[in-house]
Amino acid sequence: MKRLLPFSKLFGGNASFFSSNLLILVALLSCSFIRNQVQEKNRSFKTSIQANLEKMTLQQTLATTILFVDQANGTPGNGSNWTMSFDNLQDALVEACTNATTTDPYEIWVAKGSYYPDIGGRTVYLDPRGYTFILCNNVAIYGGFSGNGTETMLSERDFVTNVTILSG
Repeated sequence: MKRLLPFSKLFGGNASFFSSNLLILVALLSCSFIRNQVQEKNRSFKTSIQANLEKMTLQQTLATTILFVDQANGTPGNGSNWTMSFDNLQDALVEACTNATTTDPYEIWVAKGSYYPDIGGRTVYLDPRGYTFILCNNVAIYGGFSGNGTETMLSERDFVTNVTILSG
C-alpha cells in the first residue's frame, strides 16, 4: 500500500499538523494578496483624488471675466459692470468670443428682457430670418438678473422673477 503523505514525516508523522499549517499558509498568502490589491486600489484612488483637487484648484485660480448686458441701459458702455453694461447681447458676444480662452473664460450676465440677434455687432445676414446668436467656447451666458446693479454673484440672480428671453 502506498503512502499518500510521505512528507508528513517532516512534521513528526503528524499529518494534521501539516494540514493546519498549510491552511494557515494559504490564508496568509490570500490575505497578503488581498492587502496588495487594496493598497493598489488606494494608490489609484488617491491619485484620482489628487488629480481632481489639482483640477479644481486650477479652475479656482482662473480669472473669469464678466460682461454685463442690460437692454434698458440708456447709455451703454463697455460691459464692465451694470452701470456700463452693453445694451445688446450681440456686442457682449463679440467681445467675449474675441477674447475668451481656456485660461481666461468669460461669463455674460444678462438682465431681464428680450434680446434679439439682429441687434448689435454680429449681424451678418441681409435677411433677418437668418440672424442668430453665435456662441463660442469658453463663454457662458446667464440670464435672470434684475440689472439694477445689486447682483455681484451668480447665486443672486432670480430667473423666475427676472425673465430673460433670447429670441432668435
